[in-house]
Amino acid sequence: MYWVYVIENLSGMFYVGQTDDLDARLANHNRTDKTAGKFTRKHGPWQLVWSEAHPTRVSAMARERQIKAMTSARWIRANLLDGRVPTRWDLHPSHLAQFFRRETGLSPSDYRQQR
Repeated sequence: MYWVYVIENLSGMFYVGQTDDLDARLANHNRTDKTAGKFTRKHGPWQLVWSEAHPTRVSAMARERQIKAMTSARWIRANLLDGRVPTRWDLHPSHLAQFFRRETGLSPSDYRQQR
């Protein structure tokens, strides 16, 4: 079994990859030594936020390329994560009312009136 995966760090950056051992690959991304893999080690720690199983490496690599071709944090959140992973920017005071409305269907003042 092969996996396409998306990992996210604390600042909301995403990394898209594929592997045949998801647990080992995530552990490798979170290593702190100075050997290969500079991007994920420099920007970690990472947590798995999405994965998809594939029967062959060829299909996993094709899906990885498809996702990377569309890569933007907004596209990943909207299409792969169903918008469920807010970032610090999403929770910025100027965006809180919009985020709250999207999640609950109510404005903050309507919510307060219902309570």
